[in-house]
Amino acid sequence: MKKYLVILSVVLSCVVLYAAAQTDNFDRTGESPLGSPWIAPDGVADSKFNLSSNHLVGQGLSTFQLMYYNHTPNTDHYSQATLGGSDLTNVATYALVAVSVQSSGQSAYVYGIVAGANVYKIQKMSGGSLSALQTCTGTPTVGDVMKLSKSGTGLTGTVNGGNTCSATNGDLSGGFYGLAGYNGGGAYTLDDWSGDDVSGGGSSSPVKLCNSFGLICH
Repeated sequence: MKKYLVILSVVLSCVVLYAAAQTDNFDRTGESPLGSPWIAPDGVADSKFNLSSNHLVGQGLSTFQLMYYNHTPNTDHYSQATLGGSDLTNVATYALVAVSVQSSGQSAYVYGIVAGANVYKIQKMSGGSLSALQTCTGTPTVGDVMKLSKSGTGLTGTVNGGNTCSATNGDLSGGFYGLAGYNGGGAYTLDDWSGDDVSGGGSSSPVKLCNSFGLICH
C-alpha cells in the first residue's frame, strides 16, 4: 500500500493545471461604455468601446479606443478578434487587435486595418500615435479573424490563419492583451475576442494539482 501511495505522490507532483485562454464573445446586454473586465489605460471615457448588438463599436473621432482585458498574460502572448462593420474602406476607420498594452496611457502593439487602406499593418501605438512597423497584403473583409502574437521582440500578424505579417520591435514589454479602434457608428466592429499566452495555457501562474492534496509540488 505504501508503494502505491509513493507512486501517486510522484505522479501528482508532476500534474500542472493551466487556466484556459481568456475570451469574450460580447453576447450580453449593451454597455455604453464597455465595462469590467475591460479597462481603458488612459482612463478617458472617449477611448472606451461601446457594446452594441453583441459586438464592439467605436465612439467616434475624438481619440483611439484602446482597452485591455484585465488578466495578466505571460510576456509572450496573443490577441485575436473577428472583424466586422459597415465602412471598412473609410479613411477614418481603424480596427485592431493589441498586445503589450501598457497599463497607463495609450501604448501598445496593434495589428489590423488602418485608415481604409486595402492592407493590414503591424504598428506601434505610443501615446495615442501610430507608427508603422510592417505593411502586408490583404483586403480587409467582414468576417476576417485578425490575430497578433508577440514572442520576445518578434511580432506576427495573421488573417484567418494565413497571410503572415512579421515585424520586430522591443520598445514595449510586458503589458496586456486587448483591442483598439477608431471611428464610430458601426464603421467597424470587433467580436469574438480571445487572448492567451503564445505557448497556450492562459496563465502566468499555473495551478499545481498536488497542492490540493497537501503534497510537495516541483
